[in-house]
Amino acid sequence: MGHVVIIGAGVVGVVNAYYLLRAGHEVTIIDKNEQSALGASGANVSCLHNAYIHPKGEPSLYAKLPSILAGQKPLLAFRDLYKPFHVKWGSGLLFESLPARTLKNQKTLEDMAAQSYVLRQQMKDELYVECDYQRSGKLIVFENTKDLDATFDYYSRAEQETGGGKIQKLDRDALFEKEPALVSRENYAVGAVHFPNDDLADCQKYTQSLTSHMSRTYGDQFRFITNTQITGFKGNEKKVLAVTTSNDDGHREIQGDHFILAAGFKTKELAAKLGVNIPIIPAKGYTICVPYARGTDTLKSSVTYEARNLVLSPYEDRIRISSGFFIGEDNDDIKEDKIELIKTYAREILPDLDFSGMKIYMGHRPCLTSSIPQIKSISKYSNAYVNSGHGMYGWSLAHYSAKTMTGLINIKKA
Repeated sequence: MGHVVIIGAGVVGVVNAYYLLRAGHEVTIIDKNEQSALGASGANVSCLHNAYIHPKGEPSLYAKLPSILAGQKPLLAFRDLYKPFHVKWGSGLLFESLPARTLKNQKTLEDMAAQSYVLRQQMKDELYVECDYQRSGKLIVFENTKDLDATFDYYSRAEQETGGGKIQKLDRDALFEKEPALVSRENYAVGAVHFPNDDLADCQKYTQSLTSHMSRTYGDQFRFITNTQITGFKGNEKKVLAVTTSNDDGHREIQGDHFILAAGFKTKELAAKLGVNIPIIPAKGYTICVPYARGTDTLKSSVTYEARNLVLSPYEDRIRISSGFFIGEDNDDIKEDKIELIKTYAREILPDLDFSGMKIYMGHRPCLTSSIPQIKSISKYSNAYVNSGHGMYGWSLAHYSAKTMTGLINIKKA
């Protein structure tokens, strides 16, 4: 088998490495950080979208767009619209929001998520990877009946097509009976849709645990090169022969037989070094993690509060609170006003939250207009590939991506 070089140590790159190692390949991961999952995978809210998954481009975007552009949605924004790429990307998102395109993308995401779930369960049966996994279910809470009914009608029909039927529509009383912790906000909710098969698991912990397992188990077959920047590629017209890197020890070339770009939103920049356009844009977001001792009156399920663009994921000893979708914002700044707003919204739902011991995570989701990740060969070269553009769903789709990419490389090797 060949030597595969993966650029990027988020959940997508690390899970891809594991599948390749199992297939007999030698694998090297290169990352700019000191360990895996310190970017978007570390800021992940922890939801595994087994059933509730949808593209960012939807017909409802047309009605929301004026308020987004006017800055009336403080945790949802489109930055730097003076940049040509941002304008082109935004136009593409509007195209993907047409009903026929939305339906096509929705079906594709659902199929990917279903396959990824099966693969993740198979892996769980053969290998324990620490991640605080729990089958918590997910509640999508709505403030108006129209959106509640439309969401339930779509997903219940989709589930019936696959032999399901477990998704529930809860009125306000049923919602508060299921989650008494939400009663403090009884005036905002008309009800919720409950997805019992959606899970919670700590993406960062999973990725770092799997990285450690590969280092212990595969010996010289696996290398993880940290704190290293990619400066370019070397090759000929048909093949990439090496990646050039820089770190505190100097400059070096790392040769390989196959090269995978799995560097999140930085994939666009790396692909440009190969003369290839991968139209990924970052969507910056935040996650706040605070101590949260689970008891009889605390939150049990993951809750998505649609009106506030807020997701709460409770564990036994902590709760992760995620919000913010700032398209085109690529800086690493922690905006204190955004953090305070997220805290305010979270307290509207759980007034007793104590933020004194909070940890703040920030990440850039790598977004494509269709919300469908690119998992493919780069046509210009016979041995270069891209596995990126997962947007909000890198954790949920990582196993599908890994199996697909490993299959592509195995075919090339054959």
